[in-house]
Amino acid sequence: MISMYKAIDILSGFAFDSKLFNSSGKGLPLVRIRDVGRNSSGTFYSGAYKDDYLIENGDFLIGMDGEFRLAEWSGGKALLNQRVCKIMPKHESLYPKYLFYLMPKELKRIEDTTSFVTVKHLSVKKIKEIKIPLPSLEEQKKIAAILDAADALRQKDAQLIAKYNALSQSLFLDMFGDIKEGKYETKTLEDLFGKGEYGAGAKAVGYSENSPRYIRITDIDAEGALRSKKVSSDLPEKDLAKYTLKKGDLLFARSGATVGKTYLYRKSHGDLVYAGYLIKFSIKEPFNAEYFFHFTKTAFYNAWIQKIQNVVAQPNINAKQYGQELNVPIPPVELQNQFAERIQHIETQKQQAQAALQKSEDLFNSLLQRAFKGELTQEREVSHA
Repeated sequence: MISMYKAIDILSGFAFDSKLFNSSGKGLPLVRIRDVGRNSSGTFYSGAYKDDYLIENGDFLIGMDGEFRLAEWSGGKALLNQRVCKIMPKHESLYPKYLFYLMPKELKRIEDTTSFVTVKHLSVKKIKEIKIPLPSLEEQKKIAAILDAADALRQKDAQLIAKYNALSQSLFLDMFGDIKEGKYETKTLEDLFGKGEYGAGAKAVGYSENSPRYIRITDIDAEGALRSKKVSSDLPEKDLAKYTLKKGDLLFARSGATVGKTYLYRKSHGDLVYAGYLIKFSIKEPFNAEYFFHFTKTAFYNAWIQKIQNVVAQPNINAKQYGQELNVPIPPVELQNQFAERIQHIETQKQQAQAALQKSEDLFNSLLQRAFKGELTQEREVSHA
């Protein structure tokens, strides 16, 4: 085993002045926590900077708040913002791609065991305490090559899902146009559906088929899909009904770097209860929940979130703000329903792609477990003997 204290150098991002942020492309892209894994940023910085904080394609980045995610940057020259760090192997005995594959498991372990009040924070000290197996350099390269092949399969499945998401956005634009102020009459969520409701303050426990799945901010990806890992909660049975999701329920993330992320409940997702750092608005007829969910993927909505994120490093949008300050353009209900009917065909295809992705994720994780145990290349050598 080797400690990251001896194996890597860590560069923490800089607290750039938010007054110099913009979304018009002036200056360099600024990589914030939500951009780790996306390989693009809608935020730019137009001020002076030190070259120390420049990143390039191939750099390994870790988001240090909320989800402790490690990703390889491929979005070109950019600046490293605070609460994102770059890690670099110190010496040639550590193969970079081997490090890239084995560190996330330990980061996830830290994330799962980190207590928090509003959002989880990762420290440089914790990263340096991580230990991973260190076989020979040749062995590391073999392991990385096997995982590369498995990763290519899951990336192919993920790309198909991304195409379906892009198709959904294209359909939205075709039917509603570019959502802008004044295009349609606007109403607040609170005017339409009443006050937002906070989720349960329960603890996550091991998943059981006999209890509802517990949905937390980290269980929802950037596109609003549920991640594969499931947990249940210690919520008393008498409180389950209060927090059980129903058709038309739309959840908004209220804390941390992923504030503004949304999830729309569908019956095919089974019995779910939602956690306290999510806010629920129940979209009621005659309005269509599919329209409201896909509205939260538009530039109009993202600009509203961006405005809040530019104010403080760790924003928190409460139920009152979502309910009273977010003005939602309301196209004719007939058009909303037509959109929902068409989107259902895309969702059906996407669900099949998500099932394929789940299988490729399971394969990758199985291979990763073997790599940690030192069994991966041994098994392949035996099978080829």
